[in-house]
Amino acid sequence: MTSIMTANYIFLTIILALLLIIFGPLGTWLEASMFRHVLIELPLLIGLGISLGYYVPTHLQRLLYMVNAGGIFGLISNISLILNLVML
Repeated sequence: MTSIMTANYIFLTIILALLLIIFGPLGTWLEASMFRHVLIELPLLIGLGISLGYYVPTHLQRLLYMVNAGGIFGLISNISLILNLVML
């Protein structure tokens, strides 16, 4: 298997894990308790998001660069993250 195919499989696996956490029964179980939500779910989602950034395919990277051309998307997402942390 080539490294590109491996990276694509890892990318799809991370996307599947995110979807299972967000929409599946695991997400419901994690969100039933604030303890599980804060200490398990949030770090898991942040870790998956960071690892997702390493395996984004090239054609999606070009699209993301166009969307974030002026840095506005990153600015808005950082403000959102800071406000979420302040809320905790």
